[in-house]
Amino acid sequence: RGGFLQKMTVRGQQFSAAAKAALDAEVAGGKVVGAVLRVTLDGQPLASIVSGHMDREAGVPMRPDAVFRLASMSKAMVASTALAI
Repeated sequence: RGGFLQKMTVRGQQFSAAAKAALDAEVAGGKVVGAVLRVTLDGQPLASIVSGHMDREAGVPMRPDAVFRLASMSKAMVASTALAI
């Protein structure tokens, strides 16, 4: 299992760079103000990526512990989680 986790860490670093670039592009394009992406395996963080702002007007940068309101997205989140199980 240790070898698997080591491979995932190496791939995770490549993933992190690509995901950071993708999130930064979305922020720069004005599609989102900010985003946080965290990937874990067995409770161990593989990637934690932060981009953009929590409050663009005040210049407050996004934090990795930011809380997002899902509003009507909760149904889609539950459905995708159920399908993953």
